[in-house]
Amino acid sequence: MRRFVRTSRSVVAAAVVALLGGTLPVLATASPAAAVASDGPPVIEYTTPQVARTAGGTPVRISGTGFKGTTSVTFGGVPALDFKAVDSTLLTATVPPAAPGQDNTSVDVTVTDNEGSFTGTAANNTGMYYTDATINVTPSTGLNPGDPVTVTVAHYQPNAQGVILEFNPLVGFHEGGPQPGPLPPYLQPLFPPTATNGNGHLNQTRNLDPTYNADHAGYDPNDTCAPTQITADYGLPQCIIGFGQFATGTLERHITFAGNPVPAAPTLAVLSTTSVVHNGDTVSLAGVHWNNNAYFGSDTAQNDPGETRLKAQICNSDGTNCKFLSAMASVDPTQYQTSSTTTPIQGVFIGATLQGSFVVNNSGACRPNCLVKVSQEGYNYDAYNGQGTGMFITATAPLTVGN
Repeated sequence: MRRFVRTSRSVVAAAVVALLGGTLPVLATASPAAAVASDGPPVIEYTTPQVARTAGGTPVRISGTGFKGTTSVTFGGVPALDFKAVDSTLLTATVPPAAPGQDNTSVDVTVTDNEGSFTGTAANNTGMYYTDATINVTPSTGLNPGDPVTVTVAHYQPNAQGVILEFNPLVGFHEGGPQPGPLPPYLQPLFPPTATNGNGHLNQTRNLDPTYNADHAGYDPNDTCAPTQITADYGLPQCIIGFGQFATGTLERHITFAGNPVPAAPTLAVLSTTSVVHNGDTVSLAGVHWNNNAYFGSDTAQNDPGETRLKAQICNSDGTNCKFLSAMASVDPTQYQTSSTTTPIQGVFIGATLQGSFVVNNSGACRPNCLVKVSQEGYNYDAYNGQGTGMFITATAPLTVGN
């Protein structure tokens, strides 16, 4: 599990430590170099997810500070397959393959920029844990608060004590908020603690928390199970069951409540300086609630960690005959910024927004009354493999094309 600092994901670590009778290590500080970037040397606060597959290819969100000028990200000294500095508080990176024999092994994570570097380790609970372990939750859909669920874990660290946890996905999205009050309620440990057997397996039944609502103790009113409507609208409509072992990581599986809100449908605006466009013209795209990949976003180029496909097409007026457009567009990942110093914490969502442009082409079959269709592929966070689901959300907007 991860360490307890000012981010809510770190509360997962604090809960496990408290329940298992351990103590939390002190956070190491980065070694500053010559100040060039404007946001200070990098500091890692937590990662989402907290585990990666040994074959490599697991995309992760690295939250912290000082990431604006990042020049390298390494896992166990091996460069990330790719990385992207979304802003000064969020990096995305694709974890490289583990070395032989590194299943169920923690490795250091190092972020470097021209002001310094920070190394996350098992000792300060900001490393990365390689594992091919699995977790399943039964049932995982149609649940109600207080319902029993059976958690099955296979091939995790053997003979290691841990805690089964229920939490809202915002636990992994908070950036920079305070931690008022005692634990819980950012997450709810499902008592009692338990342990894997000698083969790294576990099978336990626990009841979900009957009143999971972080606002009860002055925490964020959006941190609830089932999620709130606004949380769902930004792509986080499910809660999570996790099994965490301190100084390793947390295996996670999303669950769906019977009362889960339905995410808002995406919107699409096609913006041009003229009411009629022609082949070769450049037209802008914009929209909100593009929430099919809250963790990593989407792009027509699909070059960055965890991004799923974003497709732009031009169609006839009823959408039955479509051709691809030459588009450069993207959807930002969701972020939840909590700079509040009072309680209850009330964060501000950003992201899940569409922006970009396309060049009008392939319009011969639809002129003058064309339809622009944009589609975003979903992402399977539980698979840890960086692959899209093949399922898309779509929005359309009319476009008048002249001869």
